[in-house]
Amino acid sequence: IAIGKAADSQSGDNLVTLEVNRNRITGGPTGPDGIYNAAIQSFHPFIAYGNFVDTVNGTAFQNKTFNSRVACNVATHIIGDGAHYNRLHGNNVWEYNLVRDSNVGIDIFMGAGVVFRGNVIHNTQYAGRIKNQGAGTTNLTIENNTFYATTGWAGWIWDASSSGALSN
Repeated sequence: IAIGKAADSQSGDNLVTLEVNRNRITGGPTGPDGIYNAAIQSFHPFIAYGNFVDTVNGTAFQNKTFNSRVACNVATHIIGDGAHYNRLHGNNVWEYNLVRDSNVGIDIFMGAGVVFRGNVIHNTQYAGRIKNQGAGTTNLTIENNTFYATTGWAGWIWDASSSGALSN
C-alpha cells in the first residue's frame, strides 16, 4: 500500500490525509537480493492502525513524512530493513505495535521528535538502528517498550556513518 509517491512534496501536507486500518498483507516477495519493498509506505501524513504484515523483504511500515501515527499493528518475518522504519521526517508516533521473528525491529533513518512507545520487539536480530542520515535524528524518544530475544552482535546499532546530527 503506497500513499503518494517519492516525487510528491513531503512537506506539503501537515495534517493526516489517509488512514490504513485492519489490512492483512502476507507472502510478499523475498528476493532476489537487493530488491526491497514495503508493505505500507507513506509520503503524506497518515494513520496505520490494526494491520497485520507477514513476510516482506524490506519494511513493514515505512514513513517518509511527519505528523503520522502507526499503532496496534503486527509485523512478522520482516527480512530487510527495520519493520518500523522512520525514513525522513519527524513528529511521528509509533506505539503499541508487535514486531517478531524479523531482522530489525525499529529503524530510525532520520527525523526529529519521533516517539516509539509501548511496542513489543521479540526475536529479532537487532532491536533497532539509529542513523544520522541527511538532517539527522534528533529529539528521539524510546519509552516503555519491551525488547527481548535479539540474536545479533548488538541489541541496538548506533550508526553515525553519515554527516547528520544525532542527539537526545
